Amino acid sequence: MEAQKQIEMNPFLDADVAFASMKEMLSSASMLAAPHGDVERRLAEEGREVLRRLFQGHLGLRGPGDVGPAVTDANGVVRTHRRVHERGLTSIFGPVRVVHMGYQLANSNSLYPLDASLNLPRESYSHGMRLIVARQASKVSFAEVSKTVEQFTGVRIPHRQIEDLALRASFDFDAFYEERQRAAHAAADGATDTATATATATGNAPIVVVRSLRKINVPFSSGKN
Repeated sequence: MEAQKQIEMNPFLDADVAFASMKEMLSSASMLAAPHGDVERRLAEEGREVLRRLFQGHLGLRGPGDVGPAVTDANGVVRTHRRVHERGLTSIFGPVRVVHMGYQLANSNSLYPLDASLNLPRESYSHGMRLIVARQASKVSFAEVSKTVEQFTGVRIPHRQIEDLALRASFDFDAFYEERQRAAHAAADGATDTATATATATGNAPIVVVRSLRKINVPFSSGKN
């Protein structure tokens, strides 16, 4: 309990501890006598863990995305029932947890303002992981993609999920152009919806991630609970 309070006061405490441990490792007698290849390997492994903890600390620092007692969804319906949930995100540094406030409605999915702010994908793999998979899948077999991803991120993605991620990237490409056409028509009609798109290219095969967002209206006169 005490450790949790310390982390809440300093979200980067775990990263500080890991960084201090890494410096001790580099200063140890065994490392001072080790060949550079061994030092590189240990730095890659432990340095990645420091980065993962930094990322986790950043997510903790942002909070759960509590924007007030209610939000209004895209259909103009006010959602007042709030509940904090938790989800996983597999990043290029390793797995992290996202604690986010959900605004609910009966028989409907929750709205998560923090997810919109972070532009989180629906699935557990981050955009960085998806980009690595997409780039590698355009060059080598899915089995080799899995090996490469694990080598450089420490994350093992099953062969089937590698295939699904690569296939989804091709669907996102088509969705990007469909969204651009809808956005052009909406702009002509004076619509206020917004869309964000992140595009990358791998050789002759563009990989595009599209996320459509609607503005969340929050009553300014209401405070947080």
